[in-house]
Amino acid sequence: MIIALEGFMGCGKSSVGRELALLTGWEAYDLDAYIVLQEGRSIADIFAKEGEADFREIETACLNELLEEYEGGDLIVALGGGTPLLNSAILKEKTCCIWLRASFETILRHVGASDPSRPLYKGDIRARLAQREPVYEATARHIIDVDGLSPATVARQILKMIQA
Repeated sequence: MIIALEGFMGCGKSSVGRELALLTGWEAYDLDAYIVLQEGRSIADIFAKEGEADFREIETACLNELLEEYEGGDLIVALGGGTPLLNSAILKEKTCCIWLRASFETILRHVGASDPSRPLYKGDIRARLAQREPVYEATARHIIDVDGLSPATVARQILKMIQA
């Protein structure tokens, strides 16, 4: 089974992915970290030099690589916040996609007022969140409200879901 963790930046996808990997023994990838490894440069650098459209192409190619490599196997992948925007159909088809839904307040608390390592963390974050939520909802097989929950607690909830 391939579990894809989706949600807005700061919702805990990477942390939950690590915790879930500890519980299951499965391989886990953070898609953004995988992109950095494959490209040999930071996400911020890719955005600055190539722009968002080219980044999304790279992101889609890296996602497809992982999905093909682990097809029929077990994998946990923490997606980038924008990954489902162009990849909803393949995520629905090839993964058990779980939306880690966080409130705007939780996101601000986790990420802070600004984060230069996150290229899209500028402008109207509330509007960007509102724009993405329908995509997350349409892509998700399960939704977990993560406000006030630790990554370990969320990982245990996911484990119960997939074992049911």
